[in-house]
Amino acid sequence: MVSKNDVFDINISSYGSEGEGVCKIDGYTIFVPGAAAGDLAEIKVIKALKNYGYGKLIKIISPSSDRCAPSCTAAGKCGGCSIMHLDYAAQLRFKRQKVADALKRIGGINIKVEDTVPSPHKVAYRNKISLPVSFENEKITAGFFAQGSHRIIPSDGCILQMPFCKDIVASVISYMKKNDVTPYSEETGKGTIRHIFIRSGFHSGEIMVV
Repeated sequence: MVSKNDVFDINISSYGSEGEGVCKIDGYTIFVPGAAAGDLAEIKVIKALKNYGYGKLIKIISPSSDRCAPSCTAAGKCGGCSIMHLDYAAQLRFKRQKVADALKRIGGINIKVEDTVPSPHKVAYRNKISLPVSFENEKITAGFFAQGSHRIIPSDGCILQMPFCKDIVASVISYMKKNDVTPYSEETGKGTIRHIFIRSGFHSGEIMVV
């Protein structure tokens, strides 16, 4: 029987719907964020439910061939990207399998799903961003929520967003400081700015800031 705080050396066999690694111990399924299929890893069980559990990646004993070094410094902390530790080919295979699983398991449709079409742009392709804003360590901070929380991971520029977003966010925060415009606080219910929202038009070249 698997219990909370148990530690195992285990092979990661596949992926969950959110990109977390999946392993099985005597038929019991454990989801491990940050693990890659093919990893031999040391994991610690942090939650053990009746039919499945969640684990924490402690150490990679032997890495998967799908694994790569994330190109973002916030990878693993920010809740925005769950498969940044996979190389691009593995990311495409994961996305294809996610569609196939949804059709088969949820929709009851058993058809062939074609390979995911790769994009010519692996970074700096997203034209919309919404960053929560708060006070962190006595200063105004914008970033992304950590996975499963409302704790902000500061970001000096997401590599998936258009490069100009970084300068716009810096300008908004500078304006807030100069004009005493405060971030909204979930604890007190006071403050003005909850998010900085940016959207750009690929064809028009226009940028909207909210």
